Amino acid sequence: MRFCQYCGKDIDESVRFCPNCGKAVGVNNTNTAEVNNTRRVEVNNSSERRYYDNRTNNSNLSSSAPSTYQHKPFSKKKWNEYSLAEKQKVFIIFGFIFAVILTVVLVTYFTYSSNKENNEQYADSYYYEDGIVIENNPIFNVSYNSFLGWQSQISGKCKNVSGQDISYINIKFGFYNELGNLIDTTWCYSTYLGKGETWEFASTMYTDIKPESCKILQITAF
Repeated sequence: MRFCQYCGKDIDESVRFCPNCGKAVGVNNTNTAEVNNTRRVEVNNSSERRYYDNRTNNSNLSSSAPSTYQHKPFSKKKWNEYSLAEKQKVFIIFGFIFAVILTVVLVTYFTYSSNKENNEQYADSYYYEDGIVIENNPIFNVSYNSFLGWQSQISGKCKNVSGQDISYINIKFGFYNELGNLIDTTWCYSTYLGKGETWEFASTMYTDIKPESCKILQITAF
């Protein structure tokens, strides 16, 4: 029995490599070429088996096995494991989302309540749409022109009751014959109507067929 000159462990006299550290031991010059050849040394570790290459230069041999990469499964942090800064970020994000949702809900509620109130208030009016009310029937006149045909004129007043200024308003009219069939349409518009203000609208159209009635088809305001 002899000792390894590198790690000091007991080794058998017949071995050329220390089974503990893998170093070449007790090799004479005649066997140097054999030592330089690539060999695999099996190292038994209590839980796993590893193999190492014994390359040409003995000085490159390591006395200890390199660590093996071990995959660690992903695990979620618990709330108490987060830092104060991370918790503040979470509160800020959720606070912002809550504020946006609350704002949308409140705007929708007040808009709905305002429209419902206006619909009830102006239910008996001639026409109401998009915050524009026409309380009285528009004036409708028809005359004949030998050069242009039947001339139809409609005029009236509308009021902005939307509670805000309107940058554009458009009123579309339809003209009907005695059978109630639509002859043609026309429209008039205004580029501004302030909150609570009244606009006196008027529109003229020429047709070959005499219109017997006129209706407001649509009001667009924004």
